[in-house]
Amino acid sequence: MTGAPDARLTGDVWPQATTLLPGITEGISGNSRYSPAVPTPALAALEVALGDVENLIAHHPKSANPGRGRPTTDEGPLLRSCVVLLYAAWEVYIEDSVIWAVGQVTATGETADLPDALRSFVADRTVTDPWRLAGDGWRQVCVDEVTTLARGNAAGSFGINTAGPKQIAVLHNQILGVNLLDRCRWNKKPTKAIKSDLALLISVRGEIAHTGQTPGALHLAGVRSWQNFIQRLARKLDGHLEAWVDEHSPSAPST
Repeated sequence: MTGAPDARLTGDVWPQATTLLPGITEGISGNSRYSPAVPTPALAALEVALGDVENLIAHHPKSANPGRGRPTTDEGPLLRSCVVLLYAAWEVYIEDSVIWAVGQVTATGETADLPDALRSFVADRTVTDPWRLAGDGWRQVCVDEVTTLARGNAAGSFGINTAGPKQIAVLHNQILGVNLLDRCRWNKKPTKAIKSDLALLISVRGEIAHTGQTPGALHLAGVRSWQNFIQRLARKLDGHLEAWVDEHSPSAPST
């Protein structure tokens, strides 16, 4: 990258999400305003993937010996690997969470219970072979078509490719009928700032993937802030996904 790097990528403010560092682990487990009481399988998988990032971070000299001064070895490759893994965990979460949500609402409900967006999407994908929807076949067809949209397939579909704010909006609106990322916010972090930080992470990850470098200084505090940011955002989004599933699931029969 030519020219001066973005100010958010340098020094102690790399990235902007470092404002999440103080007290980030407070109130984000269990039944709290930051996460659902029971995580979806997609969120559980993301938490495992973030554990892999933590294992990498453990090899950084500053993890064992925090304090002032630079590490005596070049830890750039390790930190860049952490960023790539963080983004990969996020992208998989976005794909799997939508697939999970569709699987939930199609498992027990009827076609009339589905949101208009999902019904229109599946209808468009089966227009040349409507018999796929016969009987209860529509349930698996819904999941299969959403899976192809999100992840791609061997026939040449590439899936969402990038899990940025714009791509998430398209995916959510097309399948869920609403962009649930628009509902994500927390104390001193409005939705606009969340989207901006997410876009920045994706930009940095792209720079690493294409050049092997970052557009500015990368340090351990920055990686940890990204780790906390992704965890917090995923937990917040998971709660909205579970609420969406509840909204579009058949009501329990009265007793």
